[in-house]
Amino acid sequence: MFLCPSLIAFVFLPLLLYGCAGNPAADKSVSDKGTVKATLLSKGRSVKNIAVNLNESNLKKERVDTAKTYTLTSRIENNVQSNLQEKGSYDSKNGDITLNINITAFRLRSGSSAFWLGAMAGADVIAVDVDVEANGENIKSFKTDTSTILGGMAFPAPSQRVNRMSKELAKRIVENL
Repeated sequence: MFLCPSLIAFVFLPLLLYGCAGNPAADKSVSDKGTVKATLLSKGRSVKNIAVNLNESNLKKERVDTAKTYTLTSRIENNVQSNLQEKGSYDSKNGDITLNINITAFRLRSGSSAFWLGAMAGADVIAVDVDVEANGENIKSFKTDTSTILGGMAFPAPSQRVNRMSKELAKRIVENL
């Protein structure tokens, strides 16, 4: 049987993309029965302190230098704080939760690699481990990450890609609280 390229593009590609889309049942805030689980922040708690650290022992020196050049730790900290403030869950005086965010993986393509090679140059990646503490006790730990293969004309500048990824990562961190 011969399949024409337009049939592949209009039938199989959407099916492939649909299969790669997010699964609502995999959302940690929804139980198996479809009811919303209570999160730490829905229990009237708020974050008092956010500490973001770069795990330099896990990263190559040039990636550590790049993370420092683009102020990755402060971008993540500021974006997490902004997301929490939007939800009314950040209180630097009366909050009871401390977030310890440890950057475990980081990769950023150069501007020219992203522009000329795009997805073929690989993805930009940020991965973190998050420990949530209350009263000096660890009450929750989780891992999350974000990546993008955008580049080229859309987001050629590395600073644009770092900013976009740090915003998405902050959103994922707050969603997991």
